[in-house]
Amino acid sequence: MTVEIPSEQTAIIQNEEAILRITPGLPIPKLRDDQILVKTQAVALNPCDFKMPARFPTPGLWNGCDFAGTVVAIGDEAASQKPAKFRIGALVFGAVQGSNRDDPQSGAYCQYLAADAAYTFKAPDDMLPTTAVAMCGTALATVGMALFQSLRLSGTLSNPVSGKRQETVLVWGGSSSVGLMTIQILKMNALRYVVDPFADIKTMAQCYEAIGRAGGSYCALEKYQETVAATRQAVKPHLVMGSAITGRGLSLPKPYGAPSDAELHSWSLGYYEELQRAMDEERLKPCPIQMIPGGFGGILHGLDMLKNKKVSGKKLIVSLDEVN
Repeated sequence: MTVEIPSEQTAIIQNEEAILRITPGLPIPKLRDDQILVKTQAVALNPCDFKMPARFPTPGLWNGCDFAGTVVAIGDEAASQKPAKFRIGALVFGAVQGSNRDDPQSGAYCQYLAADAAYTFKAPDDMLPTTAVAMCGTALATVGMALFQSLRLSGTLSNPVSGKRQETVLVWGGSSSVGLMTIQILKMNALRYVVDPFADIKTMAQCYEAIGRAGGSYCALEKYQETVAATRQAVKPHLVMGSAITGRGLSLPKPYGAPSDAELHSWSLGYYEELQRAMDEERLKPCPIQMIPGGFGGILHGLDMLKNKKVSGKKLIVSLDEVN
């Protein structure tokens, strides 16, 4: 089965002033052998989508991470996988690394995107794209890095450590997509650490106070406050970058950058296989959603809503069916 693919498309990219703009006449990404080409049907919005251009302005970079859509082409290596994971016309979802200096065309806010097959999920046959994208691929990567890499949680999603006393977990910001996915995965395991998606001085201090006298570990999704970290030597802080999960490294300034890591890459492949099984068995559920109309214009509006902290407990979703 073949699908007609246009030669050009529209995407949201950083313009010459590094401001996100809707830009037509852009090329369709060229596939690597280990990738699939996806016709984007829905996207989910994340704070990193407006923070990355603001903190690391780079004109020309494509934007957006979480996507759901239809497979329209499969790279040779991805197609040779046995049993076959993907087929033309199948609904898939996941996340790409937007604002990626190593791959400028990597982004979800476009009509057609290239996604790594190993880090893309098959959706159930009866699932809608707007529901599939609310599985929050970016959040799942971040949760994996926080729980199983930074905090070194024992066991796996399908084989948690047994025989240990269940311990209390504080997930600060539990209504965020990262918080909601963390809580679901924690139900499969038990640990005594603290996860804070915000990491400002107030929330970090409150998290540090919540950790017992014996100490523990603290994970943040932002650069954490060294002044607070210095108040308790028994607590080990971690900065978590979900986009580092592939092990290919991140070309960003300290402390956000990361070197390539073959061991991390190998672990992450198994983690994503575990996630796929959990989804197939309906052990993971999508986040509550709030639809934003308007296609590409709706994306820019939704990012302003996130920036102005007008969203809580729901994932902002934009359908791109109308622009395809």
